[in-house]
Amino acid sequence: MGRQKGLEWEHVLIQVKNAKGTHLMKCKYCNHVFVGGPHRIRAHILGIRGQGVEKCTKASDTVRNQLKNAMVHGNDHLNSDVQKDANNITIVNANADVSTDASISSSISMNKMATKKQKTETSGSLPMSFELALRKQAEEAIARFFYAEDIAHRKVESSFFHDMLMAVSKVGPSFKAPSAYQLRKKYLNGEVVNVERDLILLKESWKTYGCTIVSDGWSDTRNRPIINVLASSLHGTMFLKSIDTSGHVKTGEYIFKLLKDVILEVGPSNVVQVCMDNAANCVVAGHMIEKEWPSIIYTRCTCHCVDLLLEDIAKCAWIDAILRSAMKISGFITRKQYALAMFRKFRGKRLA
Repeated sequence: MGRQKGLEWEHVLIQVKNAKGTHLMKCKYCNHVFVGGPHRIRAHILGIRGQGVEKCTKASDTVRNQLKNAMVHGNDHLNSDVQKDANNITIVNANADVSTDASISSSISMNKMATKKQKTETSGSLPMSFELALRKQAEEAIARFFYAEDIAHRKVESSFFHDMLMAVSKVGPSFKAPSAYQLRKKYLNGEVVNVERDLILLKESWKTYGCTIVSDGWSDTRNRPIINVLASSLHGTMFLKSIDTSGHVKTGEYIFKLLKDVILEVGPSNVVQVCMDNAANCVVAGHMIEKEWPSIIYTRCTCHCVDLLLEDIAKCAWIDAILRSAMKISGFITRKQYALAMFRKFRGKRLA
């Protein structure tokens, strides 16, 4: 007989279940879409930090208190994982009053003390010391891996990192990590399929809310001219394709042809606007898109407008003189080690 689902599943609508056992879900209150299981549902409703999901802003206090009380005091509908979370996490809820949070913290602390006491009485001090030594050894091995491979320390807060540790712990000492070839071929291809499956709901939202086609040009490390195309909507931004324009003159007609293929792929009825730079060729392509599909609007990039505006302001004679003087002072300080040492000592700031 399978384990009965907890109360947290009553607060979401399950959209898609993937092969890894996680679900693509939508909150009943704020319509936020996220991937995960019961842990992330509780994190979303109660505002638990470090779980990789946003806090629900529309759930009532009654719903939150019901879920918190079930976690702290136990409930027949909740499984053992819920009880474990109730003893190990801190619930963050800005809408709850101080007295409620204090009582919950007190109950959690009492549960921790009772569990620790029972474990000491049944297991004895020697097995517990052995377990603490193994725990310390595991933590040091994880820390050493982060240091040796130069991985950002904040990555330890990633929900995927915790899912990895949980999966490995379930297998036990017999677990053997996949090879580099398996990561590069087998599991990478499988993960691509999982990501495409998770994006189904995002693509379906385009039919209701529409999306914006965003394009931006840049050069990679090999100096190849690249145009990236993305689709942005209320539920998130999705990367569509990256186009290598080497050997082509990026005229307005050429950019229009590239964007036309993207619009036809997404669906003209699902596109609300196209956002590009303010260059002359992009303006020509934008007007051609509006002529081809009157329902699609061409919008100039605000960031690029501000960048061009600041460049024009910097061309003013009195501002240009100030900038050149500032650059000379900055260059002098950075090139002279004694001047740089004095600057760092008395200012305590960094030069841009």
